[in-house]
Amino acid sequence: MAKEKSLNEKEVRDAVHARLTAKGIKCTKKIVDDVLDAATDVAIDALTSGKSIKYQGFGTIAPSFHKEKAFKTPVLENGLPTGAFHEGITPAHNRATFIESDIFIEKMNPVN
Repeated sequence: MAKEKSLNEKEVRDAVHARLTAKGIKCTKKIVDDVLDAATDVAIDALTSGKSIKYQGFGTIAPSFHKEKAFKTPVLENGLPTGAFHEGITPAHNRATFIESDIFIEKMNPVN
């Protein structure tokens, strides 16, 4: 498996700018930055207000609520369990869940 590589903000901006330019759309990198910032703000506003975001051909990002949950982990001594446990509670919290579209899954897993 290949090492994970993340694109930084500049790389994303440059890639979007290159694709738009290739389509004959005239824009500056500053405009692309502003559009990406606005899209991020819209996504955050939607998710924090309980709405999902669906990107055609990519997937859906949906808010999900996780209830408070008790947990216990074994106490280790010299790398071995002692029979005792640390107990605690993970507080209730919100998360974002990504559900891939079929098109995205097919492109990620091409059939040879």
